[in-house]
Amino acid sequence: MARPERIHDRIVALCSELGGTVGVAARNLASQASVCVNADELLPVASCCQIPVMVEVMRRVDAGVLRLDDRLTLTEAEKTPAGMPTGVFVANKTGGVSGTSNDAAIVYMPSGAPLVVVVYLKGLSYRARERASHAIAGIAAKLYERLGEPA
Repeated sequence: MARPERIHDRIVALCSELGGTVGVAARNLASQASVCVNADELLPVASCCQIPVMVEVMRRVDAGVLRLDDRLTLTEAEKTPAGMPTGVFVANKTGGVSGTSNDAAIVYMPSGAPLVVVVYLKGLSYRARERASHAIAGIAAKLYERLGEPA
């Protein structure tokens, strides 16, 4: 398993060619293992302001109103995002405004244990923003490798 410093360095390296600032927070909710990069950096929320909706859903799960195994009607969201092993269910929200790109996700590992991953990039040029999704996918793969479980 990679040391925390190495995963930090790998994440920063994945974004270095973009020229912006990366902020990452990820936690395996079963093991409580976590990785943070630039945790004190102020980053624009963009359309990830919808994350509180996910929080409310989880509150309703805790209250017994909803269940995590309730099947909702999804379309494109059912596809496994880049960087994740095939068959891993991912509920994610991407977003971005001028000079930013981000993705917030709950990755349900094969055991069902949730891994929460949030990646923000800011200070990106137009061309860098076009390449940001590739960097985010690479970061997600490294975080899954570090905090997840074998597929």
